[in-house]
Amino acid sequence: NYMSISYEIYEEKKKVKKSIFDFLENENKYLFNLITEIENIIYIDAHGAILKGRIYAETLCKIIAEESDLEELNSLNQIDRIKVLARDEIINDEIEKNLHNIRMIGNKAAHGEIEEDLESAISVHRSLYKITCWYMVNYIAFNFRAHKYETPKPIMEKKLNENTKLESLIGEFKELLIHNNSTATVE
Repeated sequence: NYMSISYEIYEEKKKVKKSIFDFLENENKYLFNLITEIENIIYIDAHGAILKGRIYAETLCKIIAEESDLEELNSLNQIDRIKVLARDEIINDEIEKNLHNIRMIGNKAAHGEIEEDLESAISVHRSLYKITCWYMVNYIAFNFRAHKYETPKPIMEKKLNENTKLESLIGEFKELLIHNNSTATVE
């Protein structure tokens, strides 16, 4: 019946995955909004996405420092903050490497010394995903299971996928309404 199709449309809208960072939405609105912004502009302003990625990484490092009772690190620059977090074994080698990757690409972008902006922006995005998943496991939910990394989809591709599913359900809904109207008896 049309009520179940209507519910299916509602459920389908809820299921559409906006980002591989969706898990962050309920944990940190600021970081979630920042990563959403990065994903929305990565294909149209890769340079801006890189700079926002650097801000994201710096913010997450400050959060890690605070949650590790090392608030004094927040007055340091990012390279020194990373060094102390690594030295004190707060972060592991892989996370340190990813943070340095973001920092170096971000610095080059800030000084206009970067070529292949999109490739670099995707690299920053991948590193952000790794450090965010590490953060989730170590500070939020020990049983957190990360999905395999996926590059963000261009906005138009996301919209097309959403529209295709919704159009299919709407078509079924219309057919059911037409069928119900044609079989309805007038009293």
